[in-house]
Amino acid sequence: VEGKRRGTIETDRTRYEVGDRIALVARLNDVTFKPLEQAEVNAQLTAPGGDPSPVTLRAVPQQPGRFEAVVTALHTGRNILKVDLGDPASAASPTIETAVTITPPSIETERTW
Repeated sequence: VEGKRRGTIETDRTRYEVGDRIALVARLNDVTFKPLEQAEVNAQLTAPGGDPSPVTLRAVPQQPGRFEAVVTALHTGRNILKVDLGDPASAASPTIETAVTITPPSIETERTW
């Protein structure tokens, strides 16, 4: 529950094809539930059976608490993007996440032989 109060991560779609660009928008709050004021936030994108890949979300000027990044869809399956909002001074470590499904390029699946 605390993770949901600390923010959200959204994408413009839930399904992408390999090679598509995924636009990520995070709205994040600090431990006092005020917009997070940092230059960037680190996240991880994990493909099925794969190791997490680092993603850096950068603050949007004049929009406190809003962070954005663009990544390329590389691995098919359900990919999970996670932001760990752990506070070093606190034992609590809320995680905010979202999932996107990546499919093979439609040109490959629609080709008839």
